[in-house]
Amino acid sequence: MRNVEKEAMIFIPLLKQFCADIAPLNLDKEFPSIFIPQTMSRYEDTPKKIFYFGRDTNRSYLPIDLMECYNKKNLEAYIYDNHSLLNEDFFLWETEARTFWLLVLNLHLRLKGINEYMDIIWEEFSNSDLIGELNDFGHGNTNSIQVKQTLQHNGVWSKIDIAKYLVVKEKSSIFDRLIHTIQAYQPDLVFIFDWSCNHEQFLEGLEYTIEKRNVLNGYFFVINLKNYPSRIIWTIHPRSLPKGSLNKESVAINNLIDIIISQL
Repeated sequence: MRNVEKEAMIFIPLLKQFCADIAPLNLDKEFPSIFIPQTMSRYEDTPKKIFYFGRDTNRSYLPIDLMECYNKKNLEAYIYDNHSLLNEDFFLWETEARTFWLLVLNLHLRLKGINEYMDIIWEEFSNSDLIGELNDFGHGNTNSIQVKQTLQHNGVWSKIDIAKYLVVKEKSSIFDRLIHTIQAYQPDLVFIFDWSCNHEQFLEGLEYTIEKRNVLNGYFFVINLKNYPSRIIWTIHPRSLPKGSLNKESVAINNLIDIIISQL
């Protein structure tokens, strides 16, 4: 079992507070639950620790699992199970968040000096050497609870009590802060692909300076923290890229990566 001591120090107090807040709601199994940042197996061993943030997750995290851990006073198990979902080649089967993971994986390879473009279709992907280069990053979201658009897309929104969801979403906001990831995982470089996120709220608790770069129509921040060595690149989500054939998709993603690399 992986060591979750550092994560536990940061996230268990938040999980306890969240569980105590939502316990009276008696949520059913359709409700989304908390997503906390995850790391791949070699994250602690890599010389340059990198995290990638999207808007929210399409995966299912059920509150019944969280509340069971809470009632058994074993929230470490929830953290461990949360990490175990990020297995060594999960991204090869991603469909709902395909564009996001294409950007993340190819950017991660480029940062290692590997220019070969990687697709995430398992049947067409057989280069195990590349997989070996993709097990040392972290992944988070600006929203720990799925947003309305995602729940609608997944056919869940119409099945849940909206009033309860609004309470859950509000109570989950204690997780929606970058400082928890900085303190728990101490990344050197953080990429945030969600321009819809309020950066002041997400950066609450951190002292920082922002450089606004004149690329991507101004949708590009380089953020330097004052009390931590982490550097943050904040720009658009890849869903904003032009849609089209696989070739056009790869061209758009590579063009975005070129811009990001030029601004590091």
